[in-house]
Amino acid sequence: MNGRQWVGLVVLALAGWLTVALLHEPDLVVLDEPMSGLDPLGRAMVRDLILEEREKGRTVFFSSHVLHDVESICDRVAILVHGELRGVGTMDELVGDRVRHVECTLEAPDGTRQQARHAPEDVDEALAKAVAGGARILEVRRVRESLERILIDEMEASR
Repeated sequence: MNGRQWVGLVVLALAGWLTVALLHEPDLVVLDEPMSGLDPLGRAMVRDLILEEREKGRTVFFSSHVLHDVESICDRVAILVHGELRGVGTMDELVGDRVRHVECTLEAPDGTRQQARHAPEDVDEALAKAVAGGARILEVRRVRESLERILIDEMEASR
């Protein structure tokens, strides 16, 4: 058995174990770091299983240090720092109006496109200067804060 076959076997074993655990259709599923150590295929399989359970109306509670997974899968998130609950809610409730930066796409008078990233408090002035210089605004997009940044802020505040 080569390395690829071994990884495939481990992924299928994990997905199979999770599938067997879900056979009796529990209302609550608790998973501790269910995607830890998996390759992208295994992660996708576990993510799809979690999403299928959610679509069936079941509660899936899982812990993860991979915050991208949390952001992409969860309806509600709890932030724990040193065992203390520091926040709970939907991503919109936790992130709120926190904006990391604003990305602007402009078209210069010569037709070239330019992209710039600004702090939220600097956007109005930067766009006014660009328009005064003959640029045309194509897109302005607020990039909201990530769950990772919020967790780091909470951890630093707890020191």
